[in-house]
Amino acid sequence: MSSKVKQRSEGALHPKFSSKLRDANLFGAFTELTTARFQKYVLQPKHFMRNGWLLDPELELNQRSVRAYVLGDFPANPNNSNSIGQRVEINRKERRATVKTNSASQSQTIEFDLTTMEVTKNEISVNP
Repeated sequence: MSSKVKQRSEGALHPKFSSKLRDANLFGAFTELTTARFQKYVLQPKHFMRNGWLLDPELELNQRSVRAYVLGDFPANPNNSNSIGQRVEINRKERRATVKTNSASQSQTIEFDLTTMEVTKNEISVNP
């Protein structure tokens, strides 16, 4: 297996989350972080606002080094088993982007290094 194929699989959203995002009509969500589309968005965040993403209301607007955008229900509504959302946090100081996909029962966190343009972490956890 070439390293490029391995890198792609490390940056992919689990198929369960991908299908839930499609079912919720969240077509602007990111299912793969090693694509040119994702890299364009994190390098030029204006694309988030033009494509249905909202600034995360939990984050203070006066922060310059960190920006966060949300799409869908984030955090997911625990009373609705079909609730799903995605949050992208861009930390310019640490040169890192974090994509968190959250459903009612599980969440997946993928970290992306903005210097090397590679995925550094991809993990799934059960929500409490």
